[in-house]
Amino acid sequence: MLDAARAKARRGELRISVPIGYIWHREIGLGFDPDRRIQEVVRLIFDRFRQLGSARQVLLSMLAEGIHFPRPSDGKKLVAFDWTPVRYRNVISVLKNPFYAGAYAYGKGEKRTEIIDGRARTSYGHRKPLADWEVLLKDHHEGYIDWSEFERNQKQLAVNNMPRWEVQNRDAAAVHSWPGC
Repeated sequence: MLDAARAKARRGELRISVPIGYIWHREIGLGFDPDRRIQEVVRLIFDRFRQLGSARQVLLSMLAEGIHFPRPSDGKKLVAFDWTPVRYRNVISVLKNPFYAGAYAYGKGEKRTEIIDGRARTSYGHRKPLADWEVLLKDHHEGYIDWSEFERNQKQLAVNNMPRWEVQNRDAAAVHSWPGC
């Protein structure tokens, strides 16, 4: 049964849970959530990130304007929402999810088992590097952004996440590597 699910995933046909802003339509398949307010808040996150270049600054600007983000109030059905003040995890989850770039991704995480005090302990949800994902189908569905913008965003988020001393050392090394220096 697991092999059948993986085969469907490789074709992009396995109905995985979709992030806020998308919905599986019974007749037409995958598409944008018809709720314009949901679409607008997702687009706003990407617009602000283009302008500000920082997830934290996106959050602060949205909080300053009193912008709310949908939170499912019906479990995993994603049909009913409560609108609550935007949180950092909302912003970062939108920016880091390849689904918003029109990509179907499956097998992004893994479970790990360790022996602790002589007993096997399993933990779930460990992110794999993009190259190790089981399935990545670009241009699978309509995206809020394109794949090249998604890649730029990931690079910017990684730079923003570097310790300040690491960024300074990297910049200094770049200056000294220029011809004539």
